[in-house]
Amino acid sequence: MRKNKINPDSQKNNNNNILNQQLLNLLKYKLYPPPAGCLYENPKINQNLNFSSLEPILSKGKKILVGDGSFSKVFLYQHKISKIKYAIKVININSFMQKTNNKNLILDEINIQSKIFHPNIIRLFNYFKDKKNIYLILEFASKGTLFDYIHYKKGLDEAEAFYYFIQSVNSVSFLHKNKIIHRDIKPENLLINSNNILKLCDFGWSVYLHSNKRVTFCGTVEYMAPEIVKNEGYDFSIDVWSLGVLLYELIHSHSPFVVKDLNINEIENNILSKELRFKKGVSLECRDLIEKLLVKDAKNRIKIEDIYNHPFILKYINMMNGALKLSQINKYRPDINNNNKKQIEDDLEINKEKEENSKKEINEEIKESFSEFDTIPTEPEAAKIVVNFDKIIRQFTKIDNQNINNKKQRKIRNK
Repeated sequence: MRKNKINPDSQKNNNNNILNQQLLNLLKYKLYPPPAGCLYENPKINQNLNFSSLEPILSKGKKILVGDGSFSKVFLYQHKISKIKYAIKVININSFMQKTNNKNLILDEINIQSKIFHPNIIRLFNYFKDKKNIYLILEFASKGTLFDYIHYKKGLDEAEAFYYFIQSVNSVSFLHKNKIIHRDIKPENLLINSNNILKLCDFGWSVYLHSNKRVTFCGTVEYMAPEIVKNEGYDFSIDVWSLGVLLYELIHSHSPFVVKDLNINEIENNILSKELRFKKGVSLECRDLIEKLLVKDAKNRIKIEDIYNHPFILKYINMMNGALKLSQINKYRPDINNNNKKQIEDDLEINKEKEENSKKEINEEIKESFSEFDTIPTEPEAAKIVVNFDKIIRQFTKIDNQNINNKKQRKIRNK
């Protein structure tokens, strides 16, 4: 039986439609221009959301494990009445103290994450402890880690890489503006929710930086900046370096410094001396941004605020504006057959003016939405800051929800 030939033009149009949908998703959930976010000086923890109001979701009679670490496990729970899902991070106190001998790490994690409200950061709703464990009630991101998604697709094209990268930049930029270094940016700590919105998580290594540089050797080896490897003082620029490794991995499905046997010394030598190599087809703009992010001298590394003005980013921002314009034209398309071109032009001008006004009001709208989180939410957090584009998009990326078993092991060395 003869196979149908694929029309290259048709396939190209389909790819363009998917790209337009992705870009419009950034506008729909107010992720561009970069959201202002909020840092509570005195966080209002939700006292109504406690352990007794939740119940575990079971599979074959056992709690569903959605993540684990060196001294913690994350289980899937739901609210008994609303049925909203939450992730409960259970930290064993004895195990934590044996491996870190530093109670300030968990205290810093709680202190920082409880104050943060940003659409690209996992929210901490409440926390408490018993004699054995510390419990964190966290926002649940149903589609798992960005790491799994990258390796499921064996690397992303540049357009989709941009979509996830710009959201990562949003979250890190917000932290830096509030004097917080994350210190462990990697795909395993970036989660995807049901609306395909990226969420930064795991603040176990996060600290405030007000003046003096930090010297703690920490993080994940493949994502460590040269100044950490050399045991030098470091500042916010280590997170910028990690963003460079992230963008490289989004496209290549592996970090630029990894070695087959994950030998720590070899990885560190690569970080200090290896030249970047790119696969065929990576655009000049993308290569240039990665190279600027991965400058070995921290003083000459691109600043996080300058990332938004890089040609690689601006290329897709311009496409996003075009996608928005196209969606507006499609909305009025039936009128074309009636020769109402003047009406179409007038409507588009009105719509354009409304959109410009909407962008100016974004920060105010987000600030006003903060008060809505003082009680148990009745819908996913991201939906509370939605801009109504009348069904511009539906879910644009289908992620296989089955377990992906090709996750590699990252080696972590603490000092």
